[in-house]
Amino acid sequence: MKKYILFSLLFVALVLPLWSHPHMFIDSQVTAVFNQKQLQGFWVEWRFDQMFTASIRLDYDRNRDGAFNDREVQLIEENAFQNLKNYHYFTTVYHDGQEYQVDRAEQFNAWMDDERLYYRFFIPHTLSLSKQEQRLKVIIFDETFFSDIAYKEQEPVSIEGREFVSAKARIQKNRDAAVSFDPTGGMSRDNSGGTAAGRAYPYELYLTFEGK
Repeated sequence: MKKYILFSLLFVALVLPLWSHPHMFIDSQVTAVFNQKQLQGFWVEWRFDQMFTASIRLDYDRNRDGAFNDREVQLIEENAFQNLKNYHYFTTVYHDGQEYQVDRAEQFNAWMDDERLYYRFFIPHTLSLSKQEQRLKVIIFDETFFSDIAYKEQEPVSIEGREFVSAKARIQKNRDAAVSFDPTGGMSRDNSGGTAAGRAYPYELYLTFEGK
């Protein structure tokens, strides 16, 4: 019984702090894809922090060549990506006041660039084009805040198929949806040595578009 209690206390001491502040940092980039008839969906690209990058390289760069071959990418997808389906790939789409939780991702790829790990995958979300302006919101956010997901500073959003659509995109923080966390011992995006602020806000992508 004493051993069981000791194990339980160690579990609480070691695991609960993981839920209190971010342990992974992801820089995201989104490409909205249109054809002549519809919005087809979104390419999502993630760039990971150095720590997670090192972990994936250690586990899946089996031939130690500093890159991922097709088999290694498949292993990453099976063991370090597919489980995100249970969390809707951290992505939610809103249109006309209706919430669409993502349940499918396609065409997964992983690679290394400048010593950083990248994921890229496609989220299908079809919506017919019309001559009337339509508005759509995309939120990529980990509500547990284990992963701190922000947008890249350079070209965070792009449009594929501008010959078929007039589209505008903007990103803003939702100040009404704060997530509080314990910054004690936590990491921060501030590479100058700053600490996490103890409060985070989801970044929301607002997309307006109409067919040409």
